[in-house]
Amino acid sequence: PASGWAPPGSQPAVPPPAGKPPFDTLGLVSILCNFLPLGGIGQIAAVLVAKKADQERAKLGYPRSTMSAVGRVLGWFFGILIGIGILLAILLPLVLSHHARAGGSQPWTKADNDAVVANTRTAATAEVTYFQSHGTYADLSGLRANGFAPTQGVSVAVLHADRSRFCLQLTLLGKVGWYSSTTDNLSDVARCG
Repeated sequence: PASGWAPPGSQPAVPPPAGKPPFDTLGLVSILCNFLPLGGIGQIAAVLVAKKADQERAKLGYPRSTMSAVGRVLGWFFGILIGIGILLAILLPLVLSHHARAGGSQPWTKADNDAVVANTRTAATAEVTYFQSHGTYADLSGLRANGFAPTQGVSVAVLHADRSRFCLQLTLLGKVGWYSSTTDNLSDVARCG
């Protein structure tokens, strides 16, 4: 006021200093903190340093710096992205494992495994019998014509059949296994074809 009196606790307005404001080193540090590979700690530091830069400039009577504002915005943006990434890294495996238990591919029980092995033996025997009669291994229709029928719940497909070899794919409860005549092996990882 004109009389020089001000209410207790209020601070007189400080006129901005004359001249060009000094370079905002803390604002630059705030921006650079965002690019430290520290898993989110750099972003927290960026926001805190930007706040400190604004406080220092306010003490000197200068307005906020664009660099500190950019550092703060980048800090929040990258911090939120890192947080979402961490949540996804934690939740995605949980959701996928829950999905597998709730109706996706389920592990075979001993009885399931025995059913698949029995179907494999029956289909392989039917292939050999067909080969002895026709000089080539059979596709699924040839096997069925010779009386092969998979047991309940097991799906059998002939992926390859010619004069030298055959490959079967057996599926039960969403889990797949492959039988190759060249290796005489039923596998749940080594696909033949």
